[in-house]
Amino acid sequence: MFFISKLGDTPLAAVSFAMPVIWLMYGIGIGFEAGAASCVSRAIGKKDSGLAKRLTTDTLVLGSLVAFLLCLAGLATIGPVFSLLGATPPGY
Repeated sequence: MFFISKLGDTPLAAVSFAMPVIWLMYGIGIGFEAGAASCVSRAIGKKDSGLAKRLTTDTLVLGSLVAFLLCLAGLATIGPVFSLLGATPPGY
């Protein structure tokens, strides 16, 4: 934040408004990681490499699909979300 503040108020405000959205994305990613690690590690513990491979592939596909859908939702709602956070449109 210190170095961004050297660029001016507008870049600092942009980063500050983006941080809650970024933390939400981190939380979703950590949830997927924890669930996948639990399922895959149990399959490895059972010595079922086929199940472990399938679970890993399923997790990658599901994670990619969710990331794509979150991107679409984010693009569709970027204005209202940042307005709720208190941001004003550029140029004001």
